[in-house]
Amino acid sequence: QTCALPICGAYGDTFLRYILDYARKRDQVRVFDGTDTKQMFELMQWSDMSWFEWCTNLAQLGSSMPKVCRNIIRLHRYVAYMPMPRQIRWENVDLLITVGNSFVIKALQKWVPDIQQHVAIATIPNGVSLDKVTFAPRRPGKNIAFVASLRMVKNPMLLLQCMARLCHMDPAYRLFIAGDKSDLLMEHYVDYQIDQLGLRDRIIFDGWQSDVRSWLTDKHYLAVTSCIESQGMGCL
Repeated sequence: QTCALPICGAYGDTFLRYILDYARKRDQVRVFDGTDTKQMFELMQWSDMSWFEWCTNLAQLGSSMPKVCRNIIRLHRYVAYMPMPRQIRWENVDLLITVGNSFVIKALQKWVPDIQQHVAIATIPNGVSLDKVTFAPRRPGKNIAFVASLRMVKNPMLLLQCMARLCHMDPAYRLFIAGDKSDLLMEHYVDYQIDQLGLRDRIIFDGWQSDVRSWLTDKHYLAVTSCIESQGMGCL
């Protein structure tokens, strides 16, 4: 017997594509990404299992509706640091999936101290399809890659300090950054610090990359300086 799997995701399907590909081989799958709660409830009634991605408003609405199927919520690290988890009716959720580390649970306990008494919790790390990632042996070199937008959690402050120390040892090192400057405050800070640390000729901003693998071809190391991440997909 097949299982129907409606997947509700408020932030798109970036982390769902592999799951969807797998689920469609086994089950009937319908994807809901709208705002019509009546339509969502009808989909839940149709299904054996509802998968709510991101633990956002759709998960809150789904958990508040009459229970007509098994409900699963998958929560990503940064949502755990928002108050949304305390708006979920966890007694109507059969399983909470996290992708990260113990700090995700600690963050959840701030909003719902006894959450582990209300819902079963499983940690399932993100997967990477090795068929789609070509392994390339690297020789030691001096081109360093940083694949992330300039946001506080990515800790570009430490990145610049490390780069300043490295260039003091050998000015031939270069740092290449692939990502958006999405935070104006951080953009100003980074721009100022680059001048203060004498790194203007050592750091190259290449912007957002649609083909990261090709961009990495001439890079020798990947720098990851995040303050806290459940599982850095950029590194994977």
